[in-house]
This record gives sequence, C-alpha cells and structure tokens, in this order.
Amino acid sequence: MFGDGTIKCNLLEWAYRLEQIDSEIKRGMLDPAAYEAEIKKMYSVKYDDCKPSIKVVLSEDLGSLKLIYDDKYVEIDISKFPLLYPCNCMVHKLLPDFIKKEIVRLPCPLHSKIGDDRIERAFSELAEIEFIVPVYWSSLESLWPPAIDSLILAKIIKERYSSEKIESVLDMGSGTGYLGIVFSSVNKSVKEVTFVDILYAPLLFSIVNARRVKEMELTKANFRAIISNGFKKVKGTYDIIVSIPPYIPFSKASLPSAAFGTSLLKDLTENFSKYSSKLLMVISSVSFDVFNEALSHSGARYKKVAEYEVPFRVGPILGDPEYLKHAIEEGKLYLKKDNPFPLWHKIYVLELSV
Repeated sequence: MFGDGTIKCNLLEWAYRLEQIDSEIKRGMLDPAAYEAEIKKMYSVKYDDCKPSIKVVLSEDLGSLKLIYDDKYVEIDISKFPLLYPCNCMVHKLLPDFIKKEIVRLPCPLHSKIGDDRIERAFSELAEIEFIVPVYWSSLESLWPPAIDSLILAKIIKERYSSEKIESVLDMGSGTGYLGIVFSSVNKSVKEVTFVDILYAPLLFSIVNARRVKEMELTKANFRAIISNGFKKVKGTYDIIVSIPPYIPFSKASLPSAAFGTSLLKDLTENFSKYSSKLLMVISSVSFDVFNEALSHSGARYKKVAEYEVPFRVGPILGDPEYLKHAIEEGKLYLKKDNPFPLWHKIYVLELSV
C-alpha cells in the first residue's frame, strides 16, 4: 500500500513534499512566491506509476455511489443523506450530549455494509473520484476532496451552463481542479481554465488531474496554474469564475484544514467583478450572514440557482458544543432525528453578477 512505503507513487511523493512547504507557508515561515518555479515542474510530474487504493463512482443523479477497493465492490444508496463518504461513526462519537439526548443513533450506512477498516486505509492514500470526470485526491491537510457540494455544483454546471458561450474559466481555490475541469468537459466552447490556489499541493493535483482528463480526450481546453492568496496575483478577465470557497467560520475547536475560514468567500464576493462579470459559487447556511455582509460592499447582485439540504459532519465543529448550540439557535444548523446523520445544513448555489 502507498502509506507503508511498499509501493512508490511519484505523484504522492511530490504531494507529501509540497505539503511540507505548504505547512510552512500557512505558519508564515515561507513566502509562497519563492517556490513559483515548482509550478512549471508540475506539468511533467509522472503519475502513471500510481494506482488508486479506492475508486468512488457517483450515479448520474447523485443518488448512489459505488466503492471499489481491494477485492470489494459496494454500492450505497445516498439519496437520504447526500455524502461522498457516508459514515456516521465519527459524527456520533463527537456530538455533544445535548444533541445525543435528542436523537436515536441509527446504524452507519457505510460500516453496516463494510465490516473492516480497509476502507479508511484506502481513503488515506490515493483515491479516484468520478462524477462527469475522474480526478485523483489524497487526504492531505491542504486538499479538500470533491465533496457533495462540488458534485452538486458539477451537476448544475452540466445541466445549466454547458451551452453558454464561455471561453475562459477561473477556478478559484481550485483544490483538485475538479470544477474547472468539469466546466471544460461539458462546455465545449471553453478554451482555457486557470487554476488559482494559495497552496502548492492543491495546484499539483489540479494540474495532474487536468492532464489526465485531457489525455482521456474529455476536454480540449488548455490549463494553467497560479499560486495566489485570492486575487492578489490574478491578472486579466474571465468569462466566469467558479469556486467553492471554505465556508465554515473558525471555532475554538478548528484545526488547520482546507475547510475552515471565510476570507476567500469575502474576497470573492467583494472583488470578483474586477475579473469577471459572473461568479458561480457554493456557500452554506452557516456562513450566509458572512456572504450578505460582503455582498453589501460589492455592488453585485445574486440569484439563488439551487438549494440543497446535506448532512453536516465537519469533525472539529462537531466537537464544539458552544458553536453548535449557537448555530442551531440561529437556524444555521438543524436536527433530523430520524436520519443516520442528525445534524444538517443547507448549501446554496449562487450566481453573482454585475
């Protein structure tokens, strides 16, 4: 397996090295610009020696997923709890007592079908996630997977934006590059996608995934990458910006993660109009007040393209009773007592324009 060093994977070796650089950047010990030469090298990183430990394939309607790993094949209905990783074990372990008293614990949708820990080991290495296009992902601190919010936005891009005349796409906070790649795959007018991220390991996966999809002839677009804190190093204009910025405000229990903070959400909302006339993004009910405040400074308008209910299972937040109590009182989170996942939030697909 990759994690124990018995199988070499050039992509993961690169990712682990860049993750160390990213860690020092996040602590303010390194200037990101000092390593920009690394980006050029990413376009030649070999990845054909890597075999994913697990493959996740989502159905066209996002109602079910298939997990393929080792010698196993498991299909799980996720129509009642849309999640990429439908495990509630951690949720019930971390939930505070005031919530546990209100609910009945239901069996884990994942582990009721899979009785060992091989699935966790597989997800800790190299995974391939496939919905519309396939992308690689690894459980790095700085790399968020194409989670259910990304998959929902990808579905909407395919259904509603595939025929628009869009030649240039800016994927802000690109992570795996999934959204920009999907856009270029379903909309044949897209000629160039620009990935922007504040850290290097995510840009590595953006570039490698774009190269793979292009080799599969699922897109003809060109791709480039920029290391930048928000728009600071972005130049020029684009037909559309697509993004799922971190939308979970920090709490006392927050740990370093690609999921926390709202600074990019604010930057996007307030400044996107300098670079594009249109922004397509996803936010959560836990941060809609942050969005509204930023919107008041932007001069932009927005329309709600779609709204979905999804389980809330962000580990550090689940272990913060004070945060949860306030969020529930304010209607940002709510309980579903008859669901394997008792805590839920709403995600909104928004289109901003000027």
